[in-house]
Amino acid sequence: MKKFTENLLKVVNMLSDEKYMSGAEMAKHLGISRTAIWKIIKVLISYGIDITSDNKLGYKTTQKLILLDRDVIGRNTNYNLTKLDIFESINSTNEFLKGTRHQDYQNHICLAEHQSSGNARLKRSWDSPFGQNLYLSIKHYFKKDISFISGLSLITGLSVIRTLSQLNISNKFKIKWPNDIYCEDKKIAGILTEVVGESYGGCMAVIGIGLNVNMTELSNKNVINWTSLKKITGKHFDRNEICISLINNIIKDIEKFSILGLEYFLSDWNNHDYLTNKKIVVKNNEQTIEGEYKGIDAQGNLLLKIDNKIITLYSGDASIASIK
Repeated sequence: MKKFTENLLKVVNMLSDEKYMSGAEMAKHLGISRTAIWKIIKVLISYGIDITSDNKLGYKTTQKLILLDRDVIGRNTNYNLTKLDIFESINSTNEFLKGTRHQDYQNHICLAEHQSSGNARLKRSWDSPFGQNLYLSIKHYFKKDISFISGLSLITGLSVIRTLSQLNISNKFKIKWPNDIYCEDKKIAGILTEVVGESYGGCMAVIGIGLNVNMTELSNKNVINWTSLKKITGKHFDRNEICISLINNIIKDIEKFSILGLEYFLSDWNNHDYLTNKKIVVKNNEQTIEGEYKGIDAQGNLLLKIDNKIITLYSGDASIASIK
């Protein structure tokens, strides 16, 4: 776990226009030694940032890079009683929040530029390159019994869709039960929701979101059904703007969910349901079940039609059945 160093952020900002800048210039501007600049450059290279160097011209990045800015995000978050932590590198934003004590914050937010052990559902890994995507977790205190928050990942999915729609990119984003966001049959975001404690009639949950923003390559070449905002549009995005919108949308939707429940969101869910009218396969524990997808119930559970009988699945990994 590594907190942001101010000088690293400033060096990235100086290199962000993709033009050469000498180590001497950067050192003079920051009031530090050229050796310190060299060490920062080494750290960035270790994170996978492509930096070229020239003995006469200095350093430059071959890719546009705008890091997350705590002050910018904090100023534009619309909700009080919110704590914000941003890390240069961390094992997992979810794991960090799960280990924090609940204090006087309705929402504790953790962001990271890099995750060494990012997690998805079913103990899968989440590719988390430095400075390219959003790795965001929110720890929220609900003044409700734990049974009430069933369907929380579905609500978060709608928050992600709303955020993406505000970018005026595409109207093709869909949610695949229970926690994946797809665009044209390719995954662009995943959600991991974990309940971390109960107290005084309430409960705490950690909601983790991984959103592919500026990533154009994946370290695991065997994974092909993924995409990112940059792959869709060809444009580079300022993740600060997306992050602000995402935080505000999630907290707003959580507050509505706490008052109105999942039923309030069902119509919106149906409009963005990726599995509608599809035959699907659900892996549930060690079982594999195939049937016709019939939507979700009032608690967010999946309804599957098998031989004219509808069964309810409370968890599992759903995928579209292959055509035989």
